[in-house]
Amino acid sequence: MKIWLAAILWALFTIQRCGAADWTPPDDPEPQKILDEAQIDAQAGRFETALAKHIWYHRNALKYDSAQGGVRLSFALSSWKQLADQFPPALDDLKAERDATKERVLEGKNFPHCFGDLAGINRVLGEEKQTAETFVVLDRDRPAQAILAYLWAEDALLQEKQYDLCGKYCDPDQAYRQALRNYKDSKRHVLRTPESLRLLQSSEARFTRRAATIVALMVITKRHKEAELIADKAKDAIDWEPHRKAIDDALAGQMPKPQ
Repeated sequence: MKIWLAAILWALFTIQRCGAADWTPPDDPEPQKILDEAQIDAQAGRFETALAKHIWYHRNALKYDSAQGGVRLSFALSSWKQLADQFPPALDDLKAERDATKERVLEGKNFPHCFGDLAGINRVLGEEKQTAETFVVLDRDRPAQAILAYLWAEDALLQEKQYDLCGKYCDPDQAYRQALRNYKDSKRHVLRTPESLRLLQSSEARFTRRAATIVALMVITKRHKEAELIADKAKDAIDWEPHRKAIDDALAGQMPKPQ
């Protein structure tokens, strides 16, 4: 009985893989449509076809639609990882894509975009340590490229408690201004939505976390004056007790917990 069951499962698996060989992108491909189709294929159990579409999307989406940049490194990679949780070959291919990307990073190719790809794939794999280790190599061998890669590497470096390395590359004023700009832009957007209160709170929490991270990093790396200046600005930005407490905790050298 077990032999028959194994034979049936192998036959189904073989059919799926053969079916994927028939898929080719259309002459005028629409990346978002192909990504959507990959999800539908995965839900229907057409795993190999879904995998082929994920690989095509990751490698080609930006050639046809530059607006796919954010989706490609967030939702699309998460979707690929969800497929990998059901279909082991998808995990093998995702790791192979990561390894090939790492090689391009170490060769200095397509910078800093390839480092962003590396960080994104490692994030969905839960292997941020590899991102941090690769950045350490750049810091040692190619510091000019490390400057370009830092923002992609920062979360991984913080998780690995590489605070001195973060302090070397983090410009606190620039980082804070960008965080405040992102918060204000988000605030203007959410006030136009029905769920404005919940979205506003989420936006405030992101800003709080970012500001507290900058302050704590400055304290830990002995840049206390810069920490105090950023903390004062951050406290003036939002009149919210949890926000003020988070900034005070950061002034005491407490880094926000990794998400």
